[in-house]
Formats: sequence, structure tokens, C-alpha cells
Amino acid sequence: VRAKFTNPDVTIEEISSLVKKFIADVAANKWQENGWPRTTYGVSKAAVIAITRSLARDHPVEKVRFAVVL
Repeated sequence: VRAKFTNPDVTIEEISSLVKKFIADVAANKWQENGWPRTTYGVSKAAVIAITRSLARDHPVEKVRFAVVL
């Protein structure tokens, strides 16, 4: 799971899909066996960092503040 969030080429759509998968795995009580961190904070923090990196990569010149909503 960590490798997917830290992939330098990950897209916002892929990150969103990962977060939705996490939510589904928690609802099905399969989050541990599917390799997710022990806390929702850890997943949300990884998602925010990944989205920030993706935006910085895709918009290197603009100095814009982004609001992220999943």
C-alpha cells in the first residue's frame, strides 16, 4: 500500500481510488489483511501528501493554493 501512495507518477484519480478502496476494506473488515495502516489518520495523511506531490508535479510553475476534496 505504501508503494502505491509514494509512487512518483501516481495520479489524483489513483489516489482517490486508493482511498475508496480503504473505505470499502474497512467496511468489510478486511483492512488489516489487505495491508492498510492501523489508523485512518495514517491513510488520510498519506493521501494528502500524495495529492500534494501530484499537484506540484503537474503544476510546477504555478504558485497556487489548492483545496483538496476527495
